[in-house]
Amino acid sequence: MGHHSTMTSLQRPCRVRSGLFSFSLAVGLAACSSPHPVVPPPSPPPAIAVQPVLPGELVISVLPFEDRTKQPAFGWMRKGLADLLVEELARLQSVTVVQRDRLEEVVREQSFQLSGRVDEASAVRVGRLTGASVLLVGGFAVVGQTLRVDVQFIGVERGAVLDTASAEGPAAEPLTVAKSLTAAVLARVQKAPGQRLPDAVISKGLAEAATANDAGETLARAGKLFQALEEYEKSMGAHAGYGPARSNYHATVRALSGRDLTKDFQIEGVRDRRRVAARLVDRLMTGGLKAELGRVKIEAGEDGLTATVPVVLSADSATIETVSEITTRMGGAVDRREAPSERVILDFTQAAVVGREVIRHMAVPRRAFLRILGADGRPIAVVSDLREWQLSRWMTATDDIHVMIDKGRRAEVKAVIGGLTEEEASRIVRAEVVVEPVPQERALVRVDYVEDPPAGPVEREAHVYRPGSKTESARSKPSQMEDQGPKPGELLQKIIGDLWNPSITAHGVGSKVLPGNLRTVAVGVTIEESGDVTAPPRLLNSSGEPLFDAIARDAVVAAIPHWMRVRRAAGPVAGSPRFVDRPGRVRIMFQLVKDVPSINVISGLASSQVLSRDTPPLSSIPAVDIPR
Repeated sequence: MGHHSTMTSLQRPCRVRSGLFSFSLAVGLAACSSPHPVVPPPSPPPAIAVQPVLPGELVISVLPFEDRTKQPAFGWMRKGLADLLVEELARLQSVTVVQRDRLEEVVREQSFQLSGRVDEASAVRVGRLTGASVLLVGGFAVVGQTLRVDVQFIGVERGAVLDTASAEGPAAEPLTVAKSLTAAVLARVQKAPGQRLPDAVISKGLAEAATANDAGETLARAGKLFQALEEYEKSMGAHAGYGPARSNYHATVRALSGRDLTKDFQIEGVRDRRRVAARLVDRLMTGGLKAELGRVKIEAGEDGLTATVPVVLSADSATIETVSEITTRMGGAVDRREAPSERVILDFTQAAVVGREVIRHMAVPRRAFLRILGADGRPIAVVSDLREWQLSRWMTATDDIHVMIDKGRRAEVKAVIGGLTEEEASRIVRAEVVVEPVPQERALVRVDYVEDPPAGPVEREAHVYRPGSKTESARSKPSQMEDQGPKPGELLQKIIGDLWNPSITAHGVGSKVLPGNLRTVAVGVTIEESGDVTAPPRLLNSSGEPLFDAIARDAVVAAIPHWMRVRRAAGPVAGSPRFVDRPGRVRIMFQLVKDVPSINVISGLASSQVLSRDTPPLSSIPAVDIPR
């Protein structure tokens, strides 16, 4: 076998003895061990090479690997390999993955030891408590100049080995071996035969990131949070997408005081400015809001069941005070205002270089999401309000040296999750609100006149409305000599765009909601010569999501009376707005490109971005009775 080959046969790298498993040491479960280096066993005869059967519903928990090399150069692989597999498995829509924080949370709650072997019953118990149906356990060893990694798939229901995968390659190229192992594991769990598997994305800085993160966790356990924070920053510098380091970073930033976060800060140091500005923004964005959740109500609808959860979002005073302290320690000032509402202005006039760093880190938009969870922490659905739950509603940069925080603002919204199955609704036991970045999110409204009015030919126009921004014409920009006045359809699209507020939702695997993050629906309406609309708006193209379609159609229905009133009132009166909307057939296209948190991961309750947890009514099943 060549150094870069991957073994995925049914051979088992270590035996599972009766009553005893070998698991990873990192969380109290020891991985497959042997007193001697692992040597690949001979391939089994064809007669017994039976394809194993994994559970139909795959919920996988990946345990840290056992390091059989005992060499510092490979120490990062113990948790780094597990984190890599979690990240790659989460990209498959057919698999739900238990994140490391949830696994470690269960281990702490069950008081498992941090070393030694755990018997079969305990291992299966951990799997069940994390909500997993399959455990991935394994280890790695170096034989000569060859690095070999072995993995077993352990069924939680019976504690049996369901499958194995292996990979080996040059010991000097551990990332190559890691990529081969990832491909082998993904091939084993892929549900759709013939479907192209996603290529594993492995950062060259993975080893350095995992090493620094491990060092940070060790320091954090010793109570040295500031030193741990520096290690997490080093980890994210090596691999920006390394999830465990980013999660640890968020938690540590929220745990430290403003004085601690600015420890040893020097305004002259570029590195200091960037690090402390990032800490300020992270503290503000992940902890600047607090959430209050009300009673969940479930009702029957045309497309299954609909859950409604009242949510109140408001600014968190304690976080704002911490951010204000950081601002002053960085050379800025804090201005507090009472009218028209209670506001806090972070003023970096006297520390402009710091202010520009803060504004740069605030450039990525963020929003709050409601997560509906089952008893095992598994997400059933996530939802957000397009307009009201944007963090920019509370905290935004007014220029390159000022940040405005609307401390008095409260958003009271009923979060609606449609298309739930009866099984999904019956599993709801709690909810939480989290904050996540949404760099790719876009909401567009486009108005087309699909035919010219009887009076004569008029150039066909299409307009695009982006909520919160100015109207943009879909045709090429006119020259300076062309008329810059209003265009046909501009008034209508502005009114519709202001009223359209679709829910941003995602459901778990197997739901009726379409996968992906793009929704497009088209609604048609005919405006008569008199300016009246005699027929209700009709659906021209469906998004495949009934609730999304209904919200778009309702926006058009609500917009027409407004449009008619403005059109009739805007006559030859001095100061009245110009408009050139005209009769005809109109096509309104609504499109939402959304970023939502991963729906196929089970996270721990200690997530640093959780704003609220477990509303008491949710713990009482009668509060969410399913209508028959």
